[in-house]
Amino acid sequence: MVQPHRPDPIKLPLDIHVRVAQLLNARGARGTLASLSRASRAAYDAAAPFLYSEIKLGPHATGLLSALDPGDVEGFTGFDDEGKTPGWTASRATIRRLAAWSHVRRLKVPALPRDHQSQTLAKIATSLPPGVLMPRLQAVCFGPVATDQLRIWTPDYGIGPYVPPLIEALAAQRATHLCVAFRHVVADKWNDYREASTLGQYALARRLEALVAAWDIEDVTFHDVVHQVLPSLPTTNIYEFAPHAIPHPIYRDDYRFPTGAAAVRLPGPDWNLRPWQMGTAIKNLFPSSLGVETHEATLARTRWRFCGVANHVLTKEVRGDDDSDGVWYGEVRDLVDESIKAGIARDLPARGLNDEFVKQVLERIEYGRAVECAACGRDVDEHVVTSMDGLSLL
Repeated sequence: MVQPHRPDPIKLPLDIHVRVAQLLNARGARGTLASLSRASRAAYDAAAPFLYSEIKLGPHATGLLSALDPGDVEGFTGFDDEGKTPGWTASRATIRRLAAWSHVRRLKVPALPRDHQSQTLAKIATSLPPGVLMPRLQAVCFGPVATDQLRIWTPDYGIGPYVPPLIEALAAQRATHLCVAFRHVVADKWNDYREASTLGQYALARRLEALVAAWDIEDVTFHDVVHQVLPSLPTTNIYEFAPHAIPHPIYRDDYRFPTGAAAVRLPGPDWNLRPWQMGTAIKNLFPSSLGVETHEATLARTRWRFCGVANHVLTKEVRGDDDSDGVWYGEVRDLVDESIKAGIARDLPARGLNDEFVKQVLERIEYGRAVECAACGRDVDEHVVTSMDGLSLL
């Protein structure tokens, strides 16, 4: 029997593959995009920049973490404009894996990988020239579980470096945007969360400082602040105070986020916690152990933007004395502003900083509304309520 003639398959031009990958990426069809990448080498080359532009690292997303060995990358100095590695050779698999890392622009960490999972990545990243592993990296985003883990992290064997291996790896890159999300729990659980999360708050600040020490960072955003000790970094610091979260009266597993008059008498901290948080963040950036010249250099690149300072504060409907029912919802912002100005003017001179320095600090404090996050792209009105499940097991 004569077999019918089957024409050779037509090889699509690379620009067609790229256009298909662009459309799939724009529609959020990452599963189909991943399938496309497995169709052929040309399809992979077209899909990879989109497929790896945003990745998640965590205990259940470790493929990229375990795909390389430190010995594989010795002498690697990066790809040229044509995606080649002149003067350096390695296996095709190694080059493909390094190329995948080179496409990463946004890295999200919903939960920290286990130390042994990220130690190899740390060794590779710190053995290469700064920024070579992820040359396009723009943003690093820590989810609320990862933030709690960073706060209380200890080495697997009780002794070791001060920061998790993943932080070592990321510190060797050159991202420009960072965001850190705290847990946003329902309003009547806020105090339970405060009591469960006091440990390690200053350690969190030190680890974030270590992370960005070598970055040319443009801004850091802290999402869903309620009671936390606030880190402050030498950049534009954006603090978004979380509104109350209350269960929706009709829709199960949905929430409402009232503010202002709609949030009176809902449980929350007293108003005077806000200036304490803000003042602590600012003052901790200027320790008395460092000299004035160092502080002036730090201040020159630092600003603080506080968004929604009245959110989640215990308030009442009418103006009156500050009592167990809170303060009038309409005066929180002014009370906070007056208190922070007085505190800064009192405490910074005690650290050897003059009135002109205090004036410049106050000029760099601003209030406003939240905007779309430069790191994670979170929308202004986007709120994610998380439970306290597993907090005691971290």
